[in-house]
Amino acid sequence: PILIDGGLAVLENEKIERHIMKNIPGGHNL
Repeated sequence: PILIDGGLAVLENEKIERHIMKNIPGGHNL
């Protein structure tokens, strides 16, 4: 769904953001 590229996070929803953080280690840049 949403991918992190070069530290640039494209987020459609906060829920998706949390979903990324759980599935992609170090995927969160907050």
